Amino acid sequence: MAGLLDGVMRKRFTGEGPLLFLHTGGAPALFAYRDALPAVPI
Repeated sequence: MAGLLDGVMRKRFTGEGPLLFLHTGGAPALFAYRDALPAVPI
């Protein structure tokens, strides 16, 4: 959540199109959805 808020404050997002935030439940569940999401280069 802190990363999302930081990105908004720094105007990292353009405002074009939707923004998806997937809350995984914290560190214990950080990689629980890894196989369900497509690999996207950062």
